[in-house]
Amino acid sequence: MDMLVVIIVCIVVLGLLVGIFIIAQRLRDLKSNSGVELIKADVTELNRTIANLQTVLGDKLERNATNMQTSMQQQLGQSMKLVNDVSQRLTKLDETNRRVVDVADELKTLQNVLQNPKQRGVFGEYYLESVLANILPSKNFKMQYSFNDGQIADAVVFLDKGQILAIDSKFSLENYNRMVSSKTKFEREEWLKKVRNDLKGRIDETSKYIRPAENTMDFAFMFIPS
Repeated sequence: MDMLVVIIVCIVVLGLLVGIFIIAQRLRDLKSNSGVELIKADVTELNRTIANLQTVLGDKLERNATNMQTSMQQQLGQSMKLVNDVSQRLTKLDETNRRVVDVADELKTLQNVLQNPKQRGVFGEYYLESVLANILPSKNFKMQYSFNDGQIADAVVFLDKGQILAIDSKFSLENYNRMVSSKTKFEREEWLKKVRNDLKGRIDETSKYIRPAENTMDFAFMFIPS
């Protein structure tokens, strides 16, 4: 009887040990399967995150490339505009320089003309005619007006009541140029005296066209091109 009880107890203990072993093995299997599943889940989530990151980075790179292209196009446009502006200004500057050179050449030609007293007289008369033509109708003045004794005034202006205003063009230049180019105050004063004498002489010459008997005014104009 005692032996039977011992055998039964041993069988029960052995059965319990086998059951515990089986349960432990199942738990290990379950644990192992859960880890794999978790790893798979983590890998899947990681792949999803990487894909999202690639998408975001791609979008940002595309936007940055677009913005950079737009910015470069704007800068290129501004640079081209600046180059065009500079080119236009250089062109205008070149034209201005050519005009300055042309004016300088004309001034040299004019200076050569004015060195001859006769040519200066012709120039003065032409300048006087241009001034009168710009302010008066052609019927109100006449160039090279002849008086009764054959004296010829460079120009006359016809006024009211048949009166005449005589105008004589004078262009004394030599002593004036010497005065301007003088180096010392003394030289300038000396040449200034001669310029005044020249002017007085031209005034006396102009006064011969004051002829009240021929309906002139009691004064005359002396025209000095300047």
